[in-house]
Amino acid sequence: MAPDFSQTMNTEDLAIDLNAKQRYATLLAIQYDFQEIDKELIRYLFAQEIDSLINDDTSGTTYSLWLGAYLLASYRDPLDIPSFYKAKNIDMDTHGGFDTEFMYWALKTETHDYVRTHFPDLYKKIQDDTESEEFYECLDSWWANRCSEHPAHPADENDYALYERHLYFGDLKQARKHIDNWARDRRDEREVSVTLEYAYKALGAYREVIKILEVNLSQAKTDRDKIIIISDLLQMYAALNSPPEAFAYFAQADAELSTFQNWKSVGLGKMLVHAAFEYAALCDDDQIAVSSCGFALSWCQELTSHHYTLLVAGEKATRRCQLISLAEDFRHKAETERQRIDALFRK
Repeated sequence: MAPDFSQTMNTEDLAIDLNAKQRYATLLAIQYDFQEIDKELIRYLFAQEIDSLINDDTSGTTYSLWLGAYLLASYRDPLDIPSFYKAKNIDMDTHGGFDTEFMYWALKTETHDYVRTHFPDLYKKIQDDTESEEFYECLDSWWANRCSEHPAHPADENDYALYERHLYFGDLKQARKHIDNWARDRRDEREVSVTLEYAYKALGAYREVIKILEVNLSQAKTDRDKIIIISDLLQMYAALNSPPEAFAYFAQADAELSTFQNWKSVGLGKMLVHAAFEYAALCDDDQIAVSSCGFALSWCQELTSHHYTLLVAGEKATRRCQLISLAEDFRHKAETERQRIDALFRK
């Protein structure tokens, strides 16, 4: 049975598709054994992915949307033009991120004439979307790039694609192997550093992220960059249950903040305070927890505004440090901010 779109609510009260991963696995199997007979199945799976994205609480393109579109476009059947248009216009993210070229690959310059004859309602929507001559000239190279991204054999997949795939399916060991293989083949140290930072974070390899951030901190030139990196370091240490070794970064951050003022009114300050509160809330060492919370409170008082998640983190940290009056104050402010946000959504 084909993996239909099946909606449920997750623990965060967000609508998700229970069969999303199974659908992607099915499309991958078809990619490596592509046959004419599978056109209707691919068409169905692509339609299910579109329905999933329309109805669940995620946004943007997915692996299945891209792969389904590629496989379906391989048949160059103009009957699928409306489906590609629908995929393009699921939401603002797909409108900007999903390739318009899928609609034009089957018939190229004859697309508008075909749509006007066979899909008049769709034609009303696209009749003013006149593509340039260069757009049509580049369609062949665009398709060649799509083919290179979707090889016919698993052995021809690149390591980064396999990292993303194994991460998606939850095989962290294989994902780690492929991202490390990818890094060994790269010469651009900056690209490797940035990519591995986010990859190791996704894999839960927080110690590896910390090593990268420490190098970045030693090379940072501006106070702003140093504060950003220290905030990231505190987040990683918090993910490791706030070991005492990270406390040294609080004094360093405090010294950097004293050299400039605009951190108080921008996201930079909020990011640091939020990370500091999270670290304090999870620290097992009572003395270090209180001291780190003290730094966070002094910085927090300097901020011109406080967002909801910062207030929640502030309550957790102060409650952890037995600062009950302050904890109640943070709780009250968080509730007020939550009510303000909910009211905005009801308008």
